[in-house]
Amino acid sequence: HRIPQGKQTAYEEAIHVPLVVRGPGVPAGREVSEIAMNIDFAPTFAEWAGTKAPDFVDGRSLVDVLMGGARSRWRDAALVEHWPHGGGQGIPEYAALRTLDRLYVEYVTGERELYDLNADPFELTSLHATANSSELDSLSSRLKSLRTCAGPSCRKADE
Repeated sequence: HRIPQGKQTAYEEAIHVPLVVRGPGVPAGREVSEIAMNIDFAPTFAEWAGTKAPDFVDGRSLVDVLMGGARSRWRDAALVEHWPHGGGQGIPEYAALRTLDRLYVEYVTGERELYDLNADPFELTSLHATANSSELDSLSSRLKSLRTCAGPSCRKADE
């Protein structure tokens, strides 16, 4: 996207960071496509240590995902947020919802963006102006739920 501010945008090249895990019982060469976030580290490490993460922790353990075990429900969305630092220069504050096939962004300025990641993987053409209003309302509502959740309610909101 040629934006000089670097990894402050909601676009895929800024938010998608590969996670490489090596350890006992983790199959070598296994690739998974589930959405994982840094909030999942504490529950994962706790499970490997034979304990449970506290209820106030927002994430979920990656152990079953990494080991290839059955997982009845896994997240299909992630919250992405940006607050500018300093004098308000650059990219305005935003909150975004990244699902398996959509990126929906709400800026504090009132601007919105929506991308179909299957048809437009490089996020070059926003569909917000032509999208169905019920889809936009649904995405906006889900984004709000993720922005206001905590602990166990986040595990419900991201499914």
